[in-house]
Amino acid sequence: MRQETASAAAHRLISVARRARADGQQSEARPARQFDAEPMLAAAAMESCRRRGPRIKASADVRVKRRGHHGFDASLRDLSAKGCRVDLIEMCQDGEHVIARFPQLQPLGARVCWTAGTTVGIEFRTPFHPAVFDSLLGKRWLRVHG
Repeated sequence: MRQETASAAAHRLISVARRARADGQQSEARPARQFDAEPMLAAAAMESCRRRGPRIKASADVRVKRRGHHGFDASLRDLSAKGCRVDLIEMCQDGEHVIARFPQLQPLGARVCWTAGTTVGIEFRTPFHPAVFDSLLGKRWLRVHG
């Protein structure tokens, strides 16, 4: 079921990019924007493998809240449109539902998809749109490495 949902979301993102491209080409008042990269980013972000898209090495302080627990700060280690890897202060279980809070963004529902001690992989319920993800990479609170 999760793969069907990811596939449907990728299809929606590609459809939105195509409509935007068509709207840009029909408008004579402004030059057409190029959206060629967006469908590829959307497809890459929705791949149904363990790594659901390209991961960017980054660091930031994010807030993670486990269901029924208090929220706590966590150290972000990498980020993709579909999820992230963080170092927590306490252990979590695979499949556990959490809420990830990034500065200046709405809280994101997520689940723990793998654990290695207190380092966990978090998969967002709703992936970032490629334009939002690209915008995130320019935020001051997010330090991109390499």
